[in-house]
Amino acid sequence: MKKSIIKPKKVCIIIMLLICCLSQTFAATCGDANASGSIDVVDALVIAQYYVGLSPANFDPTAADVNGDSAIDILDALRIAQYYVGLVSELSCSGTTPIPGTTTSSGGGNITVRARGTMGGEILEIQVNGNTVASFTMTTSYSDYSASGSGTVRVAFTNDDQLENGMDIQVDYADIDGTRYQAENQAINTGVYVDGACGGSNSEWLQCNGYIEFNTSGGTTTTSGGTTTTTSSGGGTTISGNQVIVIGESFIAMSHEITRNLENLARNAGILPSNESFIDNSVSGTRLSGGISPTIPQQYANGNTQKQVRWVIMDGGGNDCLQGSCSNPPTSSCQDLQNAANAANNLLQQMGNDGVVKVLYFFYPEPVGSSYSDLKAKLDVLRPMIQNIVNSTSNPQCYWLDLRPVWNGHPEYTSDGIHPTSAGSEATANAIWDLIQQNNFFSGK
Repeated sequence: MKKSIIKPKKVCIIIMLLICCLSQTFAATCGDANASGSIDVVDALVIAQYYVGLSPANFDPTAADVNGDSAIDILDALRIAQYYVGLVSELSCSGTTPIPGTTTSSGGGNITVRARGTMGGEILEIQVNGNTVASFTMTTSYSDYSASGSGTVRVAFTNDDQLENGMDIQVDYADIDGTRYQAENQAINTGVYVDGACGGSNSEWLQCNGYIEFNTSGGTTTTSGGTTTTTSSGGGTTISGNQVIVIGESFIAMSHEITRNLENLARNAGILPSNESFIDNSVSGTRLSGGISPTIPQQYANGNTQKQVRWVIMDGGGNDCLQGSCSNPPTSSCQDLQNAANAANNLLQQMGNDGVVKVLYFFYPEPVGSSYSDLKAKLDVLRPMIQNIVNSTSNPQCYWLDLRPVWNGHPEYTSDGIHPTSAGSEATANAIWDLIQQNNFFSGK
């Protein structure tokens, strides 16, 4: 009988298969957020769903904090997607539920509060009918804090908490028995307690008992330092449609679905009256600098002749890259890209002079397809140029949103490689709205 010989090449293949199987066994604990027994894009999806306040089936939070930062957020979904396609080789879970603190049940319904402390380490309590049912040490990124109970829910500091000047709690929302209550004008910070409104021996350290109350009978009541404000049911200060302008080029203007979705989200939150709409002056083919009229700065000026605009949502720079002439490979010295960055900087300065309070600047996802390789190279140069300008602008207050993590792994978001489908418009609007909620964007008239 002829003996069977296992060749070295086959041995290597067997070892690789064993390593793969072993790694997948580990990953079922870390990264297998939907407890399916494997790690794939569905795990990234359920983490994203959880992050925006949905309740995905079979969600296991102990397997979801894959970057080990004690928070479940969009970065965890991105890391799983990167792991799935081979960009990162490992996941790092804490091995325990990354929601900090302990939960004590008082019976009744389920409460989830999404909040963060601006410095981290602040103590948050969830109180039901005046009784503390859970206590947490907060993180600097938005995290979900869960408890059980029935009745009026408060998010509070305890009496003996000492808060350094400038520290605050920011609450995004509370989900009480499946009903979401928004928190508007909701930052509990030491600034409102100066002049003895809260105890404390000096202006550096204060003892405070501020809280945000979610009135489950309707509406949201915010109480801080003895001042109480009741906002509309569904949460939020009501704004006028003509106080918000959307400007940009074909990424918005091709269908205007991004704007329509944002308006619906604002109406559902009780922020935008049902009979009003945002100003949408976006025009396909336009640039920040040069090109056809109206340029993006002109779109803003045309929509703000009465100086009534307080909030701006915009993109810009895509056509400056597409139509611009640069060396290959492009660099930041390309004159067309410099002109675009200068125009963006001047536009933000003008907005500040006009009384605009906040600007949300979102930048494009990766173009799909080899035909857009030149465009991608230019976008990769212009992106950090614009981001630096946005991040360094203090008046108005500016927020930067990079759409690449939102779009990566979703070919259904575009049909031509650069413009959003209906699904892409919805995903973009949801990402913008998430940033709006996290930063209490529609405030500070």
